[in-house]
Amino acid sequence: MGVGNYNNETRQHDYDEYIMEGEWYLSEDGTLYILPMYGDEILGPADENKRTLTRHYIDNDLDVEYLRDKHGLSNVPTILKRFSPQDGYYTA
Repeated sequence: MGVGNYNNETRQHDYDEYIMEGEWYLSEDGTLYILPMYGDEILGPADENKRTLTRHYIDNDLDVEYLRDKHGLSNVPTILKRFSPQDGYYTA
């Protein structure tokens, strides 16, 4: 299941280039977290991984190796980023 801003009027997810160009991370269980290129709201479930990403995002300290090794979060390469109006943002 994808994440993103759902528009109740159109009954679809809204596309945002800043989200597509942001930093995407997957947890070991496949949960997706997205740090938009601009803005301060991280997309993803409200859990410990999101709190960890928020701390590192606010401190301007997104060390991909640290996040992977200490928190089991891996960076999603651009080629695997996907969007559909029905599903929102997801990975291939």
